[in-house]
Amino acid sequence: MRNRTLRHKVNDNSWALASVGFGVPRYRRLGLLTLAALICAWSPSAEAQETSSAAVDFQRDVRPILVDNCFQCHGPDPGTREADLRLDTEEGAFATRPQGSVIVPGDFPASLLYQRIAHENQRRRMPPVVSNKTLTDAQIDVMRRWIEEGASWDQHWSFKPIERPEVPAVTNEAWVRNSLDHFVLARLESDGLTPNPEADKRTLARRLALDLTGLPLASETLERFLNDHSEEAYEKLVDQLLESEHWGEHRARYWLDAARYADTHGIHIDNYREMYPYRDWVIQAFNENKPFNEFTIEQVAGDLLPDPSLDQLIASGFQRNNITTNEGGAIVEEYEAVYAKDRAETTGSVFLGLTVGCATCHDHKFDPIAQSEFYAMTAFFRNTTQYAMDGNVSDPPPILVVPENEDLELWHSLRTEAGMLDAEITKREISVGDIFTEWLATEEYRTLETPLEKSAQLMTMVLDETNPAVVEYESQHHEITLHSGAKVGSGPQEGQLALTFGEESWAELPSLPLDTDTPFSLAMWVYTPEDEGMFEVGGQSDALDGSRGWRVNLGARQITFHMIGEDTADDMDRKRFHLFPTNMKRMPVGEWTHVVFTYDGSGERSGLHVYPDGEVVETEGS
Repeated sequence: MRNRTLRHKVNDNSWALASVGFGVPRYRRLGLLTLAALICAWSPSAEAQETSSAAVDFQRDVRPILVDNCFQCHGPDPGTREADLRLDTEEGAFATRPQGSVIVPGDFPASLLYQRIAHENQRRRMPPVVSNKTLTDAQIDVMRRWIEEGASWDQHWSFKPIERPEVPAVTNEAWVRNSLDHFVLARLESDGLTPNPEADKRTLARRLALDLTGLPLASETLERFLNDHSEEAYEKLVDQLLESEHWGEHRARYWLDAARYADTHGIHIDNYREMYPYRDWVIQAFNENKPFNEFTIEQVAGDLLPDPSLDQLIASGFQRNNITTNEGGAIVEEYEAVYAKDRAETTGSVFLGLTVGCATCHDHKFDPIAQSEFYAMTAFFRNTTQYAMDGNVSDPPPILVVPENEDLELWHSLRTEAGMLDAEITKREISVGDIFTEWLATEEYRTLETPLEKSAQLMTMVLDETNPAVVEYESQHHEITLHSGAKVGSGPQEGQLALTFGEESWAELPSLPLDTDTPFSLAMWVYTPEDEGMFEVGGQSDALDGSRGWRVNLGARQITFHMIGEDTADDMDRKRFHLFPTNMKRMPVGEWTHVVFTYDGSGERSGLHVYPDGEVVETEGS
């Protein structure tokens, strides 16, 4: 529902956003007022704390005592819980036990809890001496008064439904135009103040434009408003500003700050990050007045929706706005945990209105989120295919290639055509499946001549269980030197062999004459271990210049290739490039993947391609 004027009542669903100040409903001031009201509701009253005659508040007065002194042994952790007693839940605190009820509302002498915390026998008093916890007389008195007053068990303030307060009475009824004005005027009158005179139209238009678009009115728009003396002049100006694209740009700024959007990675080199399609999606969502439930779902898990649209995939970029690094010495496992923590904190503050990050380090007596609950929440964000190191590139994988707006129609038509072709391929594969299976069983393929000329084949590996591992290179056999436990083991297919390695083992092969001006192809079977660390699959470096050479790495279960060529004679600037797949799924753990790299010798990154299991994948690099 679009609010047509700033004096209209906000619909009942708007409070969920207003309470954190990021509302899609077009009502910024109400959001701030609501947030302020919640903050005021939370601030403990000094009078309530200091005056013993004041009513005891469970969340403010009682729960902190229980958290500090009781939850270690009678809280949410079953591993430390004693006597099968829970005081962190209402059911546990009011449970009936063989000796009586833990808490009897209105009857503190009959309450087992009070009996134990006030017991004269030090050995029977709770908390026990070994806990190094002791309740003061004042704390025991708080517990007594709370039980005596009925032991009201209240929710944390932030979980309570918002209730509409009674509209206060005011003296100057003529000034009031809606219920909100009652609250403003009541406060002014309580301080002996009166409202300012109504602003002139020019001032009102300026305030309205800055509030809705962040920009002053265009001169012609202002003149049109000043010369419009109809009763609808103000509402028409509101509608015009809400229809402006600047409305979405202005409102999106607040959301993008909360979503930690930025055009750089944030730390280390702080290099450029290409995330602007997500920014544009947020602006469009505000300008289209997208329903908040869709706005939420698409950002939290748009990529997990059935057959997600391009826009829904872009929206899931909310989860990719976290700061990333490629700093040398950074520990992959540590930063994977840091990224999951960031996503849990951001999701909590933006969508739940809870600052859950305090539970990162400890349970807190005023925090409704336990540390164990926080880390259970981070588990939802530990299944991403994002690698911990961003590679100092603008688009670390996995990425979504987004066409320009003018190419969208063509892009959609090509996707439709590609889907039809895929269906046709599947149909043909099914129809020829039996014929191919019969041919495969004859093993005739093993006698086929290779299309690759022998003269063009640089090197191939020959493995034998009974003889040393060798490579055929330049028409000669060269024995492979195996170091630190490297050995010949089982390969990808039954009867095939492969080199297997431990953490520190490696194999030494003859040098290959590869450079940035050399066309070549590399083909290999790679086994993916369970560890997600960085592994060097193969490579070669110059004996005199260790920075020059090439290497194939396996990181985060994806293959990458790096190459640095010779210094050029003119400017001593060396050709270098690297690439990694951008739409390749992680290689399956515990399985073999056939990987082929081809390079055309152009000296350009665009001349290098990778094919995992024969699949054509897009790549990125520099």
